[in-house]
Amino acid sequence: MDRIGRQVCEFLLQFIEKEKIPKASDDLRRGGIAVMGWFIGACSAMALFSDADLVPRRTHAILEQYVKDLVLTDPPYLCFGFKMPDIRYYDTWTDPDLKTPQEKVQKFSVWVSSFFDHPNPDSGDVRDMDLTAKQGGNATVAKWTSKEFERYFSEGAAVRSDFPMYTEPMQTTLRELTEQVFYDESLIKSHFPHLKVTVVYGTRTTWRSLWGSKELQRSYDERLSKGMKARPLRSYKISGANHFLHWEDPKLLLEKVAEGIRGPNGTHFRGT
Repeated sequence: MDRIGRQVCEFLLQFIEKEKIPKASDDLRRGGIAVMGWFIGACSAMALFSDADLVPRRTHAILEQYVKDLVLTDPPYLCFGFKMPDIRYYDTWTDPDLKTPQEKVQKFSVWVSSFFDHPNPDSGDVRDMDLTAKQGGNATVAKWTSKEFERYFSEGAAVRSDFPMYTEPMQTTLRELTEQVFYDESLIKSHFPHLKVTVVYGTRTTWRSLWGSKELQRSYDERLSKGMKARPLRSYKISGANHFLHWEDPKLLLEKVAEGIRGPNGTHFRGT
């Protein structure tokens, strides 16, 4: 994760210079940069903000004038290292009916892009979510051509980048990273101190992402109720949205993201 954080840092420096990005305004509502991660990519987006030693002092002085927002879109619970209760749930990767890696990848792409009917998506309790369906309805990937599937979905990338995040020791690492990004008081004060966090999730996404977003908010609220320090966080629920909102309704997604990053700094808010 340290290496990823450094890579994000270097990319942002080059991006600012090449694209002539304007600095963030004093009220942080115009200009600047929002670092955005979707699904397991939320881990990569958070990495930059987990350790001040990842960014040289001179570089930090530059980036702090631009980087003002962290946006996590439909992040799964695995990104935060949350421990799943000991209950039964469906997993394409351990499905005994799927005999080959290719079958598992194909099934996962349908499952992750389906629309699920969760019994109670607002409760925040993972037991109130659809944990056992092998797929929902109207999967986004079913609308793709074979060429689009080849272009947008990479088995190699999933095996190389995503799968290692699901197991130890990475889950412990991600739990620590979450603590550092959201709750480390010294980091909050010194490492991108004006950073705001926006979370956008759909109510018909997979249970992994729905519970990830809800559990992040629940644990965040619990910390605040105890008087603990935390970075500003806004959560935006999009009713009826699945995990592929950026494909199904990109305009709506960007509207919610813009609403989050244009909001006042230093406040906690739960949007709809």
